[in-house]
Amino acid sequence: ISSLLLAAGICYAAGQYKFTLDVQRKNEFMQYKFIVALQFVVIVFTRGFVWTTQFYAALKHFKAEGDTVFFVGGCVSGALMSFFNVVLLSDATKAAIKWLPKRLPQDDAECEQVRREVVRQESRLGAIGVLPPVAFGIGAKKLHAVGTVAVAAQKFKAVRNKNN
Repeated sequence: ISSLLLAAGICYAAGQYKFTLDVQRKNEFMQYKFIVALQFVVIVFTRGFVWTTQFYAALKHFKAEGDTVFFVGGCVSGALMSFFNVVLLSDATKAAIKWLPKRLPQDDAECEQVRREVVRQESRLGAIGVLPPVAFGIGAKKLHAVGTVAVAAQKFKAVRNKNN
């Protein structure tokens, strides 16, 4: 379970950073593609290989011990988790197929098209409980402003609590 949680944390943090990048700049576009590749590798390894082998090992152990309740519970919960993993594998594969072969946008029209594709891709993910993407350019500045306000609010609370 810890490897799945670590993988989720890596992919989520990298994904949030990915949406602050300005794809008009070559180095940031390359970072975007690197993050897509990183997310693909991490998800395929943890959700494909690690989950499958460990799920099978757990069910095999429950069966060998004759623990029918754990075996049936493992089958039901494992099937649900496997379905979730298939959805994540599918999404990571689609993103890799879509973004890794893309070339750097050459003009404003291509940049706008890439921006729309990113927003469209992430708005679809927002429907299943992932936070909506940070918009490019202005969104990164807004994210920084929100973070600055949150830090200032925490400092204000600390000073207020200290004085009370």
